[in-house]
Order: sequence, then C-alpha cells, then structure tokens
Amino acid sequence: MTPKDDYDTVQIDDPENSIYLYEYTEGKKDKIKDIRLYKGAHLTLNCRTIVKLHTDNAQDVEAMETAGQSNPLTESVDIKGQKTLTAGRDLEPGIYDLSRVSGAGNVDVIIYSDEQEEINSWSQCLSEDGIDGETFHYLVIPENATMEVSEDLKIRLTPSEQIASTDYYGFYNR
Repeated sequence: MTPKDDYDTVQIDDPENSIYLYEYTEGKKDKIKDIRLYKGAHLTLNCRTIVKLHTDNAQDVEAMETAGQSNPLTESVDIKGQKTLTAGRDLEPGIYDLSRVSGAGNVDVIIYSDEQEEINSWSQCLSEDGIDGETFHYLVIPENATMEVSEDLKIRLTPSEQIASTDYYGFYNR
C-alpha cells in the first residue's frame, strides 16, 4: 500500500487468524508491506486520497471482481443530527455508503447480539477537513443496531451498489 498523505490508515481485523493491524502512515514515501489478508478478514482503508494496492500473489482475483450481489436496498436516507435511530424500526438494515451532507460531527453505531448485548461499535467523525474525511463506504447495519448522529451533522446513507451478503449480522458475528 502506498499512501498519498498524512491521513492514510489501514486496519485489518481477522480474529480467526489472530491478525489485528492498525497502521498510520506519515507521508507520500511511506509504504506498508506484507499485509496478509486471509478469507474472512476485514480490511478498512481510511484515506483522503487514492491508495494504490499491489499484490504479488493474489488468489482468485477474477472471482473477487465478480463476487457479490446487487444490494436489495434502493433508497437513500438523509439524517439530520441529534438523532438516535434503530435499524429495523427507523431505517432499513443493510449495507450503506455514508456521506456528510453538511455540518460536522460524529456518527456512532452500536451492534447488538440477538440477546441485545453490545458486540461491536463503530464511530466516524465526519467533517470537511477532518482526519476521517467526509465519506465511509460499506457500513453494515444489522437489525437492532443503533446509529447516533451528532447535533450539527447531516448525513446521507446510500445503499452500496454491490454487497457480499444480506447476512448483515454475520458480518460482525464471525
């Protein structure tokens, strides 16, 4: 991975193989080498510009390019701040691309198990010039997850075009 600015990060979450990585780069000359991605690993790239990925030994690249399915969700959702929403009641569970429409602030998502125990959480600070930028792609929101949006922030949830599965809870329960 070759970053383009000081804001680029790479995060790998792979509990099955005990691989947990969070790398922060410090400029154009940084390279992160030997990133191992195994089946089921979650890779999160957080960057303000283009990131170039290179592989010497990728497996089944053609299958990866055609994998997935069309998202069954078709409608975007605009959310004005100071709201807490619950998936399945206030918005459809699904996989969305998140973008800042106006303002600045946090979006906090909490994922609950079937027994209503918190199993995961996610937070993103969205602003015009902030480290986290203005967008986040492939936000998985399963049934009963809660989403809280800061008071001064307006966001848009747009269904991601292609998704791996409609098992949204399974994304977190690996």
